[in-house]
Amino acid sequence: VAIKFVAMTKKLRILNALRDPKVGFALTSIQYDALSSSGLIARLVAMQRPALATSICGYLSLDKSILAFAKASRASALVASSKSLSDAEAAEAAIKILNEDLAGGSAESPSSGKGRYATVALAAFRAGRVGVATRLLRLEKSVTDKVPALIAIGNFSEAAREAVKARDNDMLFLSIMEYEKACMSSTGDTTKGNQKFIQGIVTSFPKEAFDLLRTFYQKGNDAKRLRDFLLRGQKFLDAGFSVAKVGLSVANNQESTSAMQDASQIFALGKDNAFHKTCTDDYMALLQDQDRLRSAFNSSDIAPKSSSVTDTLISMIHFVAQDQSQANKVFRQVDVLAKKYRVPEKRLWHIKVKALSESQQWRFLHNLAERKSPIGYKAFAIAAINGKQPFGEIVRYIEKVSNAEDRYDLFCLAEFWKRALQEAMRLEDPRRAEYVKSKM
Repeated sequence: VAIKFVAMTKKLRILNALRDPKVGFALTSIQYDALSSSGLIARLVAMQRPALATSICGYLSLDKSILAFAKASRASALVASSKSLSDAEAAEAAIKILNEDLAGGSAESPSSGKGRYATVALAAFRAGRVGVATRLLRLEKSVTDKVPALIAIGNFSEAAREAVKARDNDMLFLSIMEYEKACMSSTGDTTKGNQKFIQGIVTSFPKEAFDLLRTFYQKGNDAKRLRDFLLRGQKFLDAGFSVAKVGLSVANNQESTSAMQDASQIFALGKDNAFHKTCTDDYMALLQDQDRLRSAFNSSDIAPKSSSVTDTLISMIHFVAQDQSQANKVFRQVDVLAKKYRVPEKRLWHIKVKALSESQQWRFLHNLAERKSPIGYKAFAIAAINGKQPFGEIVRYIEKVSNAEDRYDLFCLAEFWKRALQEAMRLEDPRRAEYVKSKM
């Protein structure tokens, strides 16, 4: 009975407060019950009676979320109407309202009531109190409320920094995209808007925003925007790589050459990119040489498009197997191309041995072995063995090998066991000799 009496007394007091002429919200007991306490608070806030709503929340000891809503509405009304107060005074008054305890207990923690500082800050911003909004947002702990509020007041870079602190890439990306929309709408010109956007990301936003946007452009295959973005950020090496990648992927020779020239010019902008520029220039020259060779020999098999220097040289030697009448001309071009692209002599010889053996041009391999070889003759012997050449030809190459142990290994590889036994005896190695005898 006592509990019912207290509840009825509270209801009467609230109904009387609502009937006050200054409020003008007359309700019957049945209407009050149907509306519910939370509905009543929402209605009072909509009627711009946040102070009464806050008082009723405390009187009825309503849920903290409802109380926080009422307090935020009251604080919002205060900052919107207190034109005579300075920004610091208005912010202090709003903070006091948000933190006061209406039930007589200890004051609430500034971190409780998720999003309430952001709510009041937005109200302050709409009222033209930007300074108040900024001060209140410093106290907001909820990233999901703080970042959108910072975006709403136009502080995009700070929103991005808060997202980075919280390690929330979704909020960081939201900050970037909303900033892009703002830049585009502020200029009315797509080109100028994009320039303003990129400049802002580079100069005002945290590094994480730059990296995230770069990844976005890379995955979206937006080559031009990625190029412009990296150039604005003075990432010349990355910009050059992105353009060179496009040049390597397009089928049209003219477009490929144009892209590679652009990449070379971009590499030249960085003082530490000399190597990359040289490689790019060499590659462009190689593309031109490949076109020239295909035209000169009237064959698409020679110097395949976009092949490396090594593959180009190999393809040229393979071509001789199809048309031996042009052998001398092709071999001269091989030497010219190798010299032009600074192919080391030993590497060139290995290329020749490999290409001649693969294309079964044993006569030319035989002629090559007549010259003094900078790589020795082991590679010749292995090529002949793998190519199943006659006994005499294989032995000819093996006998040119100066190292006795290598000769022994090559005779074993060719399964010439008698000759292998002779080499083992010369080495005075009983273990090797026993091994060969076991194979005979």
